Amino acid sequence: MGRFAKKEDEYIIGWIKRFMEYETMIPGFHEEEVSDPEAALKKYGFPLTAKDVSFYPNLDNIREMRPVYPESGASKYAAFMSAKLGYRDELKKICVPTHPAMRKWHKRQAGRCMAVLGARTDALIHLPFTIELSDGCSVGCEFCGLAAGKLKSVFRHTEENGRLFRKSLWKIRELIGPAVEQATMYFASEPLDNPDYELFLRDFEEIYEDNIPQITTAASMRHAGRLHKLLKEINEEGNTIYRFSVLSQKMAEDIFREFSPEELVYTELLPQFDAAPGKSFANVGRRAEKEGVYDNTISCVSGFIVNFANRTVRLTTPTPADHEHPTGQIILDRMEFTDDESLIECIKEMIKKHMMNIISPKDRVRLRQGLSVKISENGVITVTNGKGSEFTIDPQGKDTFYDKMFALFQSGYLTKREIVSELTKDYTEPVMTDTFHYCINRMWELGLLELESGKI
Repeated sequence: MGRFAKKEDEYIIGWIKRFMEYETMIPGFHEEEVSDPEAALKKYGFPLTAKDVSFYPNLDNIREMRPVYPESGASKYAAFMSAKLGYRDELKKICVPTHPAMRKWHKRQAGRCMAVLGARTDALIHLPFTIELSDGCSVGCEFCGLAAGKLKSVFRHTEENGRLFRKSLWKIRELIGPAVEQATMYFASEPLDNPDYELFLRDFEEIYEDNIPQITTAASMRHAGRLHKLLKEINEEGNTIYRFSVLSQKMAEDIFREFSPEELVYTELLPQFDAAPGKSFANVGRRAEKEGVYDNTISCVSGFIVNFANRTVRLTTPTPADHEHPTGQIILDRMEFTDDESLIECIKEMIKKHMMNIISPKDRVRLRQGLSVKISENGVITVTNGKGSEFTIDPQGKDTFYDKMFALFQSGYLTKREIVSELTKDYTEPVMTDTFHYCINRMWELGLLELESGKI
């Protein structure tokens, strides 16, 4: 994958990005900029013109990446943002496992999330594998979407641990496929809590063909020296994104002083404090439990999380946060391992146990709660999730059984055998029985159905 921006454009892009960060993190800056753009740019030391930061607003009066002055630096910034979005979409394709059973399960989880979350799934990558190098987190952010516990231990890069790490990465790729190369080395943890992160990074890049795992850190100023070196690597490549969670206005100002705009071109700053004009808290995890409001997920994993510090592997997938799933994830299984061989056996056992991809005749199914279905005259199925999002399925035919089939899905839990039996009353051709079985499995694969057994 190529660079998100030409090297010669990174100076202007970095400064426009810094301008946007001031708007989202420095109270009062936006009002000054709107009142007198040139004066505000001069006051805060931006080597930009008002044209460089002029974008058309959308219907919500929020800037679109559509420059008012195409000849200005704004066009380069808009192209940069477009390239980043393209990278995210490409990652979704790359992250599909090659293991046959997991591939179907992974696709179904993406479909299920689309059905229940709608457009909000655009940001979900559905990593099939990720890594934790520590047990817990030292920062303890009050907004933590995964409600990470206190730091208990870290997985140091001893000779023995390094060997376990490398062997595990090799064998997991052999089992799941090259999609695992997009793994991160953190999840419900702070990546830089591990003093040996860089040593594991070196192993990761050697085994996974120079892929640089993405970092999200809430401890950027605590580890500024280490980050200067890590940022140099991603800036040389120009196709990886880091993220800094910014916990206060002072922390934002400290970051602005410590890191130049060019140095942070490929690092997103996330305003995570109440005074930030652009604060973006998700209603999930620790904050959601405190306020009693649930309606999101920040989990980006549909697959295995391997924690080397406590020697556990978890199978998880995103879901809207609620009282039952406050961190916006379904944890399907958790097992302990001792070495690379037992880790692989744990993963194989979870695949066999949880990745059921065909509904049996005895399974009781219904339309997933919260969904409604409309079928047009030409057979196109429109699914609406009640949250302002919908998507369509075109069966590429005008078969008339879909109306009845979805009516049966909506009537409550029925066995697959009962549904097929009811549908075949209207048909004499024996082949239609196989067609109905196929269609029910197809709707299950798309994530539209749920099983009374709770299997997903």
